[in-house]
Amino acid sequence: MPSELPQLKIRLPSELKEFIEFFAKTNGHSMNAEIVRRLALSVRPTEFDKFTSSLDEEEHDLLKSKFENTFGANFDFYERGADYSVEQLNETLEAIHEKLEKQQVLNLVAEQAGIVSRAVSEAIMAMTARLEEIDPEVAEKLSQSFLE
Repeated sequence: MPSELPQLKIRLPSELKEFIEFFAKTNGHSMNAEIVRRLALSVRPTEFDKFTSSLDEEEHDLLKSKFENTFGANFDFYERGADYSVEQLNETLEAIHEKLEKQQVLNLVAEQAGIVSRAVSEAIMAMTARLEEIDPEVAEKLSQSFLE
């Protein structure tokens, strides 16, 4: 940003300064640019509107245009509604939670179906074994009917 912009000297905890230095370097920005970017990202539409409420529509639009030109898509993201994006995130999380719950129910049903299937198989085998003891010929015919 041009050097004719107003300057502001601030004091901040050393940990926060290290945080800003790290992300400035990571993002390829100067510390000043990183601080300005993060401050701009924190501006919510309701705050911007409150700030510009005393301006007429032309002044409001001019200031908004300056913000958009300076901060581009970052400011536009908030202008479209950060609250909306939080709402969308909550809806997505709820949908994921519902899917997980459904999957857990499906897994439980599948597990129970497996248990029932094994129990039925064991019962049929036990009945077949008992039938073979009583009447091997009938047991053979019954086995053949299951194979058809």
